[in-house]
Amino acid sequence: VYRGILADLWKMGYSIEQKVIMPKKPVFSVGNFIGQYCDVWGNDIFSESLDFRVDITGFGARASISSEIKGGMTLNLATDSSAKIGRTVITTKTSIGLLYGSRLEIGDGTVFDEKNIIRMGPFTHFWCGKNCFFGKEIWTLAGDGHSIFDINSSERINYKSEMLNTDKLGVFIGNNVKIGNHSTIIAGCRTEDNSIFYEDSLLNKRF
Repeated sequence: VYRGILADLWKMGYSIEQKVIMPKKPVFSVGNFIGQYCDVWGNDIFSESLDFRVDITGFGARASISSEIKGGMTLNLATDSSAKIGRTVITTKTSIGLLYGSRLEIGDGTVFDEKNIIRMGPFTHFWCGKNCFFGKEIWTLAGDGHSIFDINSSERINYKSEMLNTDKLGVFIGNNVKIGNHSTIIAGCRTEDNSIFYEDSLLNKRF
């Protein structure tokens, strides 16, 4: 009987971890649909476009995709992450990854050329305004995934709790910004409207 109950719980989306019954962590993909997807884990995906894939690895992830996507896009969503992508053209092999609690928003009219990669750490922000242009093979890194500790106090100094959801770990791109090929954008970047950056630029502060 006990094993039958466990089997039924598994089918309903639950497992036992350390003697506690809790929802299984979902790991699955959805994509290439127009409409809305919801599931028992609180994930909610709304799409007005085709030619994309969303990989979900958690609970309560949310995404709204209103884009014209050409050539494919992969969006990875972890627990409690959210992405809002406006009417944007995203081209070949663009990859966007959000860890838990992170937030991404891309405004209307923004164009990503091929092989752009956006990676976001926990509780970070990526905000991009309207009518921006990202050249080819641009790396964007919000957050700081590598631990740096104070040798005396053993305290992690590059990812303190008071830094979460602040400009220090986020990326903020203004309206009408142009960024050249092969550039790198890292946490702490904030650009003003109408900025232009040449190829191989490093964006790591306020401009």
